Amino acid sequence: MPFFTVIIPLYNKENFIENTLKSVLNQRFTNFEVIIVNDGSTDNSEEKVREFNDNRIKYFYQINQGVSVARNLGISMANSNSITFIDADDYWFPEFLQEMFNNINQFQEQKVFSAATEVETSISKFSSQYSIEKSKDCQVLNYFDASINTTIICTSCAVFHKSVFEKVGNFDTNIKIGEDTDLWIRIGLVYPVVFKNKILARYVFDEKSLS
Repeated sequence: MPFFTVIIPLYNKENFIENTLKSVLNQRFTNFEVIIVNDGSTDNSEEKVREFNDNRIKYFYQINQGVSVARNLGISMANSNSITFIDADDYWFPEFLQEMFNNINQFQEQKVFSAATEVETSISKFSSQYSIEKSKDCQVLNYFDASINTTIICTSCAVFHKSVFEKVGNFDTNIKIGEDTDLWIRIGLVYPVVFKNKILARYVFDEKSLS
């Protein structure tokens, strides 16, 4: 059984998915599966994915129903207890899964894990700023206290035990914008977050995306 399930919702990201998928497959920690859910893309996204020959990749196509449906489908098909997401235009640094694996083993009673991110736009790149004590490398935090400036749970830089979704539910398919924030709030009401104060992922701003 893979230790991690990596879920990638894919919709019209032909210019990004190759770099994103490479960043996943080049992880130093290698015991994972990748579930890609193509949410009815009309560009060459599928062709880009098909270029990769890796038996850890499982590819699925659905008619366009939105990112929440795509992510929830991935959750339902996960074969591991540790579930993580990365959007099809974002990027993981090579040590992301290894650092998450280490923290899961160190904080075995915890269920939610995340790390710092950086943001890339067409003109600049900058580190996200958090309302936490910067001197600590890794700490267990209350989601709301720690997210005053920037949320400490980023969709593309967090890991959740499968039981979290059984407890609080999945992504709300009725919400079209901010569906991730809705889920983080529900999670934060129940679970603390193990936060690694190290940049392990890059959020790439796509002007065509909903966000």
